[in-house]
Amino acid sequence: MVKTKIQHARQLGYCLSGVRQFCKKHGLDFADFARNGIDSDILKQTKDAMAIEMAKLAESEVGE
Repeated sequence: MVKTKIQHARQLGYCLSGVRQFCKKHGLDFADFARNGIDSDILKQTKDAMAIEMAKLAESEVGE
């Protein structure tokens, strides 16, 4: 399990308000995501391109 963190969204240039809206749309807890991260598999399951990119970035960092 790889945790995707808010820092990954920032690295990709995503604004926090956009991430907050994404979380609301997909029933995810933004505050928990910001504090603790979220499993990359959960993000990929949303099929949202932004979320998939965040998950891939987090996974690539673990692989380094």
